[in-house]
Amino acid sequence: MSQPLSAQRFFIVGGAGFIGSHFCDQLLGPAGAAGVTLYDNYSSGRPWHHAQHDADPRFRVVRGEVEDARALATAMDGHDVVILLASNPDIARAAREPTIDFTQGTALTSAVVEAMRTTSAKRILYASGSGVYGELGTREGTEDMGPLIPVSTYGASKLAGEALIASYAYMFGLSGCGFRFGNVVGPRQTHGVGFDFARRLLAAEAAGDNPITLRILGDGTQSKSYVLVTDIVRAVLTAHDKTTAPFAAHNVATGGLHHGRRDRRAGGGVRRFAGSARRLRLQRRRPRLEGGRPHRPPRHGADPRARLALRALHARGAPPIDAGDDPRHESGEDVSAVSLAPPTNVDPEIEVLVPAQDVAEPELSIVIPALNEQLTIADFVAWCHEGMKKAGVVGEILIIDSGGDRTTELALAGGARVLRTPKRGLGRAYIDALPFIRGRYIVMGDADCTYDFRELGAFVEKFRGGAEFIMGSRFRGFIEPGSMPPLHRYLGTPVTTAILNVIFGSRFSDIHCGMRGITKAALGRMDLRSQSWEYASEKVLKSVHMNLRTEEVPIRFLKDRDGRLSHHKRSGWFSPWAAAWINLRAMFVYGADFFLYKPGLILLAAGLLLTLPLSFGTLTFGPVTFDLHGMLLGLSLSILGLQCVYMGILSQIFFDWDGDVTAKWFRRFPYNRSVAIAAALFGAGLVCGGLQTRNYLRNGFQLLVGSPINNLAATGLLLSILGFMTFTFTLILHSTAVAVRRKP
Repeated sequence: MSQPLSAQRFFIVGGAGFIGSHFCDQLLGPAGAAGVTLYDNYSSGRPWHHAQHDADPRFRVVRGEVEDARALATAMDGHDVVILLASNPDIARAAREPTIDFTQGTALTSAVVEAMRTTSAKRILYASGSGVYGELGTREGTEDMGPLIPVSTYGASKLAGEALIASYAYMFGLSGCGFRFGNVVGPRQTHGVGFDFARRLLAAEAAGDNPITLRILGDGTQSKSYVLVTDIVRAVLTAHDKTTAPFAAHNVATGGLHHGRRDRRAGGGVRRFAGSARRLRLQRRRPRLEGGRPHRPPRHGADPRARLALRALHARGAPPIDAGDDPRHESGEDVSAVSLAPPTNVDPEIEVLVPAQDVAEPELSIVIPALNEQLTIADFVAWCHEGMKKAGVVGEILIIDSGGDRTTELALAGGARVLRTPKRGLGRAYIDALPFIRGRYIVMGDADCTYDFRELGAFVEKFRGGAEFIMGSRFRGFIEPGSMPPLHRYLGTPVTTAILNVIFGSRFSDIHCGMRGITKAALGRMDLRSQSWEYASEKVLKSVHMNLRTEEVPIRFLKDRDGRLSHHKRSGWFSPWAAAWINLRAMFVYGADFFLYKPGLILLAAGLLLTLPLSFGTLTFGPVTFDLHGMLLGLSLSILGLQCVYMGILSQIFFDWDGDVTAKWFRRFPYNRSVAIAAALFGAGLVCGGLQTRNYLRNGFQLLVGSPINNLAATGLLLSILGFMTFTFTLILHSTAVAVRRKP
């Protein structure tokens, strides 16, 4: 490329994942790029993958969906190079849902190149895969061989992506490279063959089995090429610099083949993923892509001992293996209460415990904070199992326990996972749990058996129908007599629900219902901050700001069990009032726009109506005369109103998850035009003030009472103030493009 790397701005789609985070490391290094924007929906990416770069001024994170064409194009504009890594991370899932490779592969690639066509980004580096070659037998896959006949929908989607990019390159002046990776391994890996292999080693060791002999996918004859992720990054950037053709495909792999060993304990039965290649060898262009010598042996040879290989991954910075971090792994052998370490950058005090009968691929996760709930936890876990069975859904139960009683022991015995955390508040419990949630859908509630988790069918039905956020409603369902204090039932909940509905224009009937559901993707995008009771309102408020597809379902609310006191009662009479105030505070903070923008418009209109007509003298309407005193009132209202309007606009931007509102205000306040208008207003005000100053000097430093020049000077003062406010607002507005990280 003609530009040096330091002058280029990179836009990484899917950059929060395993490979994307290593691109961030390289591009944000000392000799890195001018800027890097990470665009990800965090469905499989992890915030801790890029946490070390969050303070770098060259780095920006935009949470968004590739399918959102407007948000994607807005975020992409201003960049030079797109690195497209986003795709279906669960290759085996395509055997059950073949269309997933089209929707999360080909269609995503189409959306990205179409956004490039309309923005400044004109070069793409595309993560293809060796699956484009299909079944090669003993032949090596070369970049110019053909025809290519994939044997999996994943390989087909990658090949279609290459074709799309090539066609856009020749039709619309783009350029790009497609990189056919082998099996990539390295630090921060969250799924894949290497990850599953290491996970099985730990599980086998914990179970007391031989960690050298493992069950594998295949019959022992498969062989594949493995490559370290840092070599992948260097190869891609080298090809980016050296390739001059409009489009070129490159194999990125090592020369060594790694053979699986068949597990004889499996009774002779083997499993093979439909569409997987039996043997794959890629011919690489090592001198061109890695900068090495043609006959130089690979720098990263395979270690003869699997345990040493695992230690090597840890030494290079890989997080400890957590099966819960990968919803796509095979279950392997049952492990009784295995303790799994949390990922890097997660609080070391957190520990997850896995029951003997764990679920491999849950669709639903029931996530429940618990504090000394030994009286009810066993029944509650049994209710959850019953509810999932009736709803026809495979799910996990994740109990977040911060107490000191037998809750953990009883939950594990019942078949629930347990996340042991310090006692830090309800909101913090959900934040701590997010990296360990494996299900696509999440139902939340309390472990005290007051919410009937035997009735999960309505939640599952709404989720499968496309809902992203589901509120339970006690008022639309059943409230057992004596289960809800009169203060809560007739005052607290109805009043605060009404306030929220007025501020946000929503239609909730029970915002304090603890039983609610949300997709894992939406929960990740929410970026929850609240540590205490206000997490409930924060979740509701952000669901409105994010325009999540929201549903309500009736639920059953039951009395506390005999011998159990609710947490509010344990905390004393003031606890409900404190919780109410905390929730109101959250509503006011997230709904600041309600108190600013529209009231500001009314104040501004009233102020200008009082001020401008009096600019050339007093006005009399019947017995009422408007003079300078009316102008002073109008001037005050105008300034206050415009200040509220501008602050309201900024408030909208701060809580704009999808970028549409921000784009609207940037269109209405383009920098050059806004500064010009501000300068014109300020200049007009100076002219009016100059006329007053001239008269003041001519009349011996005295103001002429009743002179219309006095009124004009008051208008000039207003214009100057409004001009200066518009100038400073324009500066702050456009600084949000740099300072505010979008959280769609």
